[in-house]
Amino acid sequence: MNLCGDSDAFNLTNPCVRDSWASLAPSALVLVICLSFIKPPVSVRKFVDAVKSPFTQYLSLHEAEGIVLAEEKNIPEAHLEVETIIPLWRTVVFMFIGLLEGLAWLANSDGKVGFRQSVRT
Repeated sequence: MNLCGDSDAFNLTNPCVRDSWASLAPSALVLVICLSFIKPPVSVRKFVDAVKSPFTQYLSLHEAEGIVLAEEKNIPEAHLEVETIIPLWRTVVFMFIGLLEGLAWLANSDGKVGFRQSVRT
């Protein structure tokens, strides 16, 4: 599929192709978001419900932890309180990975394309 002259749709070295993708991708996202607010027909909803039914969550994570802890400690489930703790290690790990990824992108850039060059043009 030729998008701009002799360049195909995935030749991102061509500025025309990059500009086309820069306008088409956000437009497609907005279209999908707008279409998601339209109610589908009953037949489509029945099919989607049938596909989603095996994946529904019967127990919340909080209830499942309560059952497991009650079995481990031999305490009736009605008297057990499960503490909700947000793990800090997960946030630290994801932030560290994001920082490393940003540094890797900076280290591998050739300097031809960047924030300063895009602002000047």
